Amino acid sequence: MKASGKAIIGRISRRLKALRMSENAASIAAGLSRDTIRSIRRNVENGKQRGVSTETLEKLAPVLRTSKAWLLTGDGEEERALLGYLAQPDSPFDGETPIDGFNASSGVPLVGFVRAGAEAVYLPLNENEWDRVPAPGNATPLTRALEIRGDSLGELFDRWLVFFNDEHRAITPDLVNKLCVLELEDGRTLVKKIKRIGAGTYELLSNTEPPIRDAKIRWAARVIDMRPQ
Repeated sequence: MKASGKAIIGRISRRLKALRMSENAASIAAGLSRDTIRSIRRNVENGKQRGVSTETLEKLAPVLRTSKAWLLTGDGEEERALLGYLAQPDSPFDGETPIDGFNASSGVPLVGFVRAGAEAVYLPLNENEWDRVPAPGNATPLTRALEIRGDSLGELFDRWLVFFNDEHRAITPDLVNKLCVLELEDGRTLVKKIKRIGAGTYELLSNTEPPIRDAKIRWAARVIDMRPQ
């Protein structure tokens, strides 16, 4: 079954904005290729695609905290209360109870590693090709892991795992003075502590590297857990 592509993309964009989530992050969390939503949007805008498959919408709905029916037609409630735990990243999650297709007992994707300079390198793989590692207790469908290699975050953390929720957010007060996975405007993805040094200006700190001053941060995601393998 197909429906109006423009209307569906409009509803998807509305949910992304409400959740402060990027198209790429939502696509990956849904088990789709990284550029799925972006490709659909461009194809619809260019008149190359008239609808969106219900299979794709079924995968996107839990990540966007809504229902397939709402994405497809706009019918029903926009936001599903059942997924309220996603709005509370520090809330406990028992790791056993599946919620709308997410079961933490199956682990979370290991999407890359952290190398010298605390730079994160993503593995160029699709969701179903990533290895999986045991999930932390506060995992959500958006939780991802990076493996630290060497002393990039300190010599004691070699081969530890860093967990974060793949939500690309602008800097907000709750991210200041926290260890985050972040992307700079020059394209580098780093794992650093964000420190405010002025109105809208930041520097990035780590244990082994000099501070990066006046950092131009494109997005950041707070590290929610770290642990040895």
